[in-house]
Amino acid sequence: MKELRQTTRIDVPLSSLLIDARLHEIHAALQRLTPEDFHAKPKGQRLLILNRVKDLVRSEKSATQLATAELICTLVYLSRFEKPAEYGQLVETAFHWGFNKQITARWQGDQEIRNALIEAAKVPNESTHSVVADGFLKFVKNVDLQKLPGWYAHDLRRIVTALLANPECGDHAEALAGFYDRINEISHTLRVI
Repeated sequence: MKELRQTTRIDVPLSSLLIDARLHEIHAALQRLTPEDFHAKPKGQRLLILNRVKDLVRSEKSATQLATAELICTLVYLSRFEKPAEYGQLVETAFHWGFNKQITARWQGDQEIRNALIEAAKVPNESTHSVVADGFLKFVKNVDLQKLPGWYAHDLRRIVTALLANPECGDHAEALAGFYDRINEISHTLRVI
């Protein structure tokens, strides 16, 4: 039992974990937080965590890919009250890792990150909605809808549906509705052919 406690330190303050803990320990500590709890942490700690994700993404180490994906997923939920620029960078990374990141030769994208993006699109908070909508529209701008695998188009549709249904959908409504119509039209056309 002592060995198990040593592998996951849950009674240590986040400040100490950020200095000398392993990634899985930091992630375990973060999973116990709500977005409000995360936002109440000192700004330096929040920025350190968000920058650590950037560093993990840049490193491209296959040994940390799963842990990086899990951390991205958790932070899409936790950091939604951060400044739009900071949350926007994370959302941009999440769209890439959720849909385009080549995990293995036969595995593209991460379903849990896509699910986190779908949930973020439902959050009835104007800033969160705006950041996710901006990230989504930027992401789909260069997507060739005619060549998408079924799972890809399906999850894009789930995100745009959640964004449109969100009561905070205002300035982005027309662009999102245009994409929704386009992806539906292409999906029906491809089924007929």
